Amino acid sequence: MTRYPFAGRLVQGRARRSFWFLLVIAIVATGSLSSALGAVPSPAAGVWFAVSAIVAIASVGLAARVMSALARAPHARGGR
Repeated sequence: MTRYPFAGRLVQGRARRSFWFLLVIAIVATGSLSSALGAVPSPAAGVWFAVSAIVAIASVGLAARVMSALARAPHARGGR
């Protein structure tokens, strides 16, 4: 199996993009959660709240996993 010298940088770049993407999703979901809390009480508002909370919790959890994986990864020599 051939190991490409730039593969580590590609994986770390993809992980960094995933981290920022998950962070943006968490921010949007938190804003949606805040709006759902201010909405008039109804079954639709309850579903809106539940979905926003699940998305926010999941994206923060996944972002934390990506961040811990990036912290453990060996740093590429040279480059950025």
